[in-house]
Amino acid sequence: MSPFAGYFYYFQTAIAGTMAFGAFTGAFGGAIVWMARARLLPGAVVTFVVYAIVQAFLSTPRDRFTFVAFGVLPMVLTFLTALVVARQLEVRIGLRRIWAALAALGIALCVGFADVLLVRVRMWAPHAVALVAGIGLALVLMRSRGQARSREHA
Repeated sequence: MSPFAGYFYYFQTAIAGTMAFGAFTGAFGGAIVWMARARLLPGAVVTFVVYAIVQAFLSTPRDRFTFVAFGVLPMVLTFLTALVVARQLEVRIGLRRIWAALAALGIALCVGFADVLLVRVRMWAPHAVALVAGIGLALVLMRSRGQARSREHA
């Protein structure tokens, strides 16, 4: 066995924990932003600040890199997933805001933890998936907001 095997296991566990916490924080942040009818950008900033503060208290100084490199993209992915799903459930299906937010929270958590499971394939696989899916979700969110604004002005 390699003398670095223990450190690698610790590092891999710290990465998975950071990613899971980022996914959890993003899903809850997105659901809360939708329930509060808050704006997207301030809600995203508040979610990131909460994540950064809690992560700074929970991690050791040598794990600060894992906060920046591994936790932010799953947080963004689940935040956008919760917002897009809640919006679609309320607008298209007609669910009440509370049920749409709870369903979006559950779906975002499933998406986030499925993304975290990709660590088993490659270390950077979840980031590639989260980046592509986040861009796609941001485009869907912008498109749906644009359609809603055009309906208001018509």
